Amino acid sequence: MSPPLLAVTQGDPAGIGPEILLKLVARHRGGEDRYLPLLVAERSALEAVASAVPPVAWERLCWLDASPDAERLADLPPGAVPVLDPVRRPRRVEPGRSGPEDAQGALCALDAGIDLASRGVARALVTAPVSKESIARHALPGFTGHTDYLAERAGLGRYGRDYLMAFLAPDLRVALLST
Repeated sequence: MSPPLLAVTQGDPAGIGPEILLKLVARHRGGEDRYLPLLVAERSALEAVASAVPPVAWERLCWLDASPDAERLADLPPGAVPVLDPVRRPRRVEPGRSGPEDAQGALCALDAGIDLASRGVARALVTAPVSKESIARHALPGFTGHTDYLAERAGLGRYGRDYLMAFLAPDLRVALLST
């Protein structure tokens, strides 16, 4: 049985997310892992931080030309890590300086990850941090974060009743009752 596929979004392209994703790829051991990551990240964002992380075997990254289905992913070479660029155009990413294109890129990645999970291609969605301020200022006024955005996309109504934010660790589980 193949490991579950997890859609992992880049977060803010100018933030820490792309670095986290590359470190994940560097640690990924192919068939030995309990999951297969599907990175939802801009190539430009990953390239912008490549020199700041441990060496990544770029040849392991399998760039997808469109949102995949389960059959296409089953044909990946052993050890390959699929990557879906939600923007699909090169641009300059300046780490630490989130602007309008970064806010749009973060939302595009989040929407693509939601789509992958909603269609059942990915078993779960894992999100890197976004800049709430950048998204609210440049792309979506009133944006308060992943939790409310995901809840709205899922048709959920009230925080604390229909959904809530939670943090899980091996020895700790924390849920925020209010925001």
